[in-house]
Amino acid sequence: MFFCKSKIEKIESNLQNDIKILQQENQDLKHEVERLNVLRSEEKPTGFLHGKEDIIELLVNKDSSDGLKFLHNNVSYFLSSLDNLNELSVEINEDIGKIKSDADSLTSDIEKVQKSSHELDSVSGSLSSSVDSITEIINLIKDISEQTN
Repeated sequence: MFFCKSKIEKIESNLQNDIKILQQENQDLKHEVERLNVLRSEEKPTGFLHGKEDIIELLVNKDSSDGLKFLHNNVSYFLSSLDNLNELSVEINEDIGKIKSDADSLTSDIEKVQKSSHELDSVSGSLSSSVDSITEIINLIKDISEQTN
């Protein structure tokens, strides 16, 4: 019987440890749920629908003031979002204008470089022709010089 009692005590001890572990896990989960609820409430302004349950509650609720509050909050939220979108749109349009201006300037610079390149090609061709003429003159002088010697 002593052997059975020690076995029972050991099992009880193990179960007590398991209970403590489970209680700690339960506390941790409760804290996590609270943290997630806080995050969820910070995500959207109060009065907004967070899920199916909120929609059902609003539809079933007979008090029209809740529905009006809901509509007001949603309209306010969407108007605020539209204002933000409008501001972003204005900024984007300004940025697009700057980019277009920069692109036009770059195109103008490329055209100037092309024009300069064509002029350089023309001058280079003219210089090459002049060099050929000078070379012919030098060869002619050289031939005359050899004949006179």
